[in-house]
Amino acid sequence: MPLGKVLVVSQVALSLVLVVGAGLFVGSLLNLKTMDAGFNREDVLLANVNPAKAGYNDAQRGNFYRPLLQSAKRIPGVRSASLSRVTPVEGGAMSSLAFVEGYTAQPNEDKSVYVNNVSPGYFATGERQSCLAVILLNRTRLTRPK
Repeated sequence: MPLGKVLVVSQVALSLVLVVGAGLFVGSLLNLKTMDAGFNREDVLLANVNPAKAGYNDAQRGNFYRPLLQSAKRIPGVRSASLSRVTPVEGGAMSSLAFVEGYTAQPNEDKSVYVNNVSPGYFATGERQSCLAVILLNRTRLTRPK
């Protein structure tokens, strides 16, 4: 078979693979659009803010978020605003170990709990329909065993 025909057949085969891949990708996007994300996605603005990249040091960062949240709440048309360390669409989480007083864990038992620092009103902002457990910050402290 001449080299020209081999190249044409190879190009058609590669193009077919790319078209099938694009179709599968579009199907995945449509599935994501209709998937229940656990919060209301309509009219939501999600922003990632990193004050360290703007030159804020550790002492200044503590006073950065409160005025930012208040400013966001004052924007005309904003119904609700809140802060979180991990966003609902990031897919990650911070973890810590939990120990329950009076309970002895099995040797290979997972003692991890996944936590997220959130501001008051966080669950109302996303109109979350359900939550398994909410630990109110400043009222409950996770402690290490003694």
